[in-house]
Amino acid sequence: VNVAVVFDSCDLLFAFGKTELSMLILSGKTSALLESPKESIRQGGSMIIYAKRSEISLQHNHKLLLETQITSLSTVFAAESLNYKPNILTNIQCNDIHVRIMPETDTVIQFVKDFKSKVDDVKENFDFSAGSKEAVTKAEPALPRVDLDVSCSFSNVSVELMPLSPLQYRQETKKLELTFNSQRTQNFEINVWDSDVYLGSHLTKQQYLRLSLGNISLKGSSILLPSIIVNAEISASVVKLTFSEPHRLLISFLQDERVASSSLKKLLALKRTLL
Repeated sequence: VNVAVVFDSCDLLFAFGKTELSMLILSGKTSALLESPKESIRQGGSMIIYAKRSEISLQHNHKLLLETQITSLSTVFAAESLNYKPNILTNIQCNDIHVRIMPETDTVIQFVKDFKSKVDDVKENFDFSAGSKEAVTKAEPALPRVDLDVSCSFSNVSVELMPLSPLQYRQETKKLELTFNSQRTQNFEINVWDSDVYLGSHLTKQQYLRLSLGNISLKGSSILLPSIIVNAEISASVVKLTFSEPHRLLISFLQDERVASSSLKKLLALKRTLL
């Protein structure tokens, strides 16, 4: 079975209460292939997804929580021996990716409260205890071991975060590669080329520090049975740390400290209400 879909534009919108998740895909292509020979037990399949440009945004009460822009996204999935010993291969590539999560702390708190309230309202309309009254004990067949081979390659990666208002974290990376496979042992490798990390203030627009990293390589492996053994090594070529001028840093920090303390108290109060 071979299926192919080509579309010029795809716009999706998911709404849950006051929260909206929108997705826009431009110049997309999707193809899928499923092979199941009659004289062979080695079933297989593959899927290819390509998008020239894709955008994802999450809003709550018309306030932006998350925004993602990706250019030239290519994803390949391949699998074989689905009913015997599954072997799954995944490859993801993209040229430009920008992630921005910069909501104010008050916006995040309101989003969590409204979302939890909406989930509670949905639960009241469904009876989840009906199926759990009688315990069913059936011996489930052992799942076959799955061999995974995952590789990702991203170029021009930009990330903006505001974990606590008004402190802003920004990272720009020229190239990022990740690999993972679990054929015999679980091996992973992360390579980063030319990455800059900035920490500043969203309130005063003052940059506190800049951390410049050259080529970074992180390799590791793990064995789960009979005991967990993890080996890891990390290497970096260039590390440079630059601070802002002391008097400007101090003036900005005094303003940010009051706002950050207030934001932290609000998050701790939210945590107590959720527990």
